[in-house]
Amino acid sequence: MSILFFIILLITTTTTSAIFMGSKYNVVIELNKIITEIIKLITLFGYLIIGYSLVKNEEYKLLFKSYSYFTILISVIGIMTLFVNVGSYRSILFFGTNRFGGLMNDPNYFSILQLLGLSIIVNDDNIKTPRKSIYILLIIFSIMMSNSKTGFLALIILGVILITNRVIKLEKHKRVYIMLSLPVIFLLGYVFRSEIVYLIADLPAKYIPGYERVAVLIKDFQEGVTGGGGLLETKLLVMH
Repeated sequence: MSILFFIILLITTTTTSAIFMGSKYNVVIELNKIITEIIKLITLFGYLIIGYSLVKNEEYKLLFKSYSYFTILISVIGIMTLFVNVGSYRSILFFGTNRFGGLMNDPNYFSILQLLGLSIIVNDDNIKTPRKSIYILLIIFSIMMSNSKTGFLALIILGVILITNRVIKLEKHKRVYIMLSLPVIFLLGYVFRSEIVYLIADLPAKYIPGYERVAVLIKDFQEGVTGGGGLLETKLLVMH
């Protein structure tokens, strides 16, 4: 029944966008964009079917593991686009010119989904540390490629939550050592703030197209939050 509903939905949306809307408003509909949206719609429906089936059969671990490894795969594909010309497939993977969105329509939504996969991997004790570190870096880089300020802020919040959770699980004397070392950590962060800003703002901007919209959030938080993304991109375009 659900598959029949999806087929009807797919036919309805495709017919409406390709035929009725085009003829009524005299708009030229590009076939490749229609195909792109159909692929994304099928992908989303596939997520729904797989997720529902796994949960129904109480295979939660398989669901989480499959999801986390898919986020890694998408991350690798995103990084490959920096070195390989993907041609027409770029319109499927990117939102606009240079905001990586995987198979999602919204880079912000994509970055949040990647963070979900990141949290699963971090808490998976079956993954050995060296391999886990590589997975974490891949996913973080894919989030950076989305140029999502929302994703960047959510990444920081998730990092704080995960670190706090790990500290709480430590033995009492270890927690005391960490608490006592916090003033030193904050002091070092203040002293080397310029180097830290360079590492998380300026350096990535050299290799990730469009990362300037996130870098401005790091350098000037108020401007990054209040300034619209489109306005910032316009300013950067004029500068170049």
